[in-house]
Amino acid sequence: MEYLARKQQKQFKESIMVNKVCIICVEIEKNKLTPWEAKENLVEMREKLGPEHAEEVEEKIFRAIYEQMHFDFGYFLKKEQQNEKK
Repeated sequence: MEYLARKQQKQFKESIMVNKVCIICVEIEKNKLTPWEAKENLVEMREKLGPEHAEEVEEKIFRAIYEQMHFDFGYFLKKEQQNEKK
């Protein structure tokens, strides 16, 4: 039983970093994770990623949040301008 638990932990750790590629980074780049989902995943996997890569992932998440907020705000302004023209 203990062997299976260790084996599952090892498989989980390997699935996080596939060929030294972080699954969170890959999913952010593909836009399959929102920045907020990525942040939740990072909280769960921070120890397994190591401090250096966790910091890199956090930076990617912050950039994605900034881009999303910038996009949403730009969309809001555009809608406001359209409403004022009517």
